[in-house]
Amino acid sequence: MQSNSIKECIPNALSILRMLLTVLFAFLIFKSKFLLGEIVFVLAAFTDFFDGFLARKWNATSKFGAIIDPLADKFLMTVSYLVFFNAKLIPSCVCAIVVGRDILIVSVVLLCKALNIKLEMAPLESSKINTATQLIYIIFIIACNSIFIHVPLTWELSVSSIIVCMSTIISGIHYIVKYRWIKDAVCENMR
Repeated sequence: MQSNSIKECIPNALSILRMLLTVLFAFLIFKSKFLLGEIVFVLAAFTDFFDGFLARKWNATSKFGAIIDPLADKFLMTVSYLVFFNAKLIPSCVCAIVVGRDILIVSVVLLCKALNIKLEMAPLESSKINTATQLIYIIFIIACNSIFIHVPLTWELSVSSIIVCMSTIISGIHYIVKYRWIKDAVCENMR
């Protein structure tokens, strides 16, 4: 019995660790410690992989985990893109699209919770590809700045920015199409 509760705690602890690592990552980037920031970011990204892997392997899912894991993911992505925008390392449109999509998804989830609309939002395949694209983009930006001190927005960064924007937009549209029934449920609930 105790073994099961420990197994349930480990994936959740990894999600909480990811949030703490996100704060450390932001601090390091603000201090222009890009190499250390990259190491911390990669560790945070690995916690995302391992918490899901362990939860599935041990069948250790929980209500808390269902909330904290996606929240930690959104926190990592949102903070990363805001920090890079603030440091003028990425274009404003990339930050707006990535953060805007996450705010939209979180807002819909919170609205459904507030209106007692049952919502089980599983990650879509396009969302998984988008997350991988966004993670690679962040690692690329950090690597360029840790190796070369500061890289202006060259064509490589411009192309990668376009790929991230397209991936994010496609994923956002996929969510809107798949969960369009939410609009009807919200309207019905508001009557």
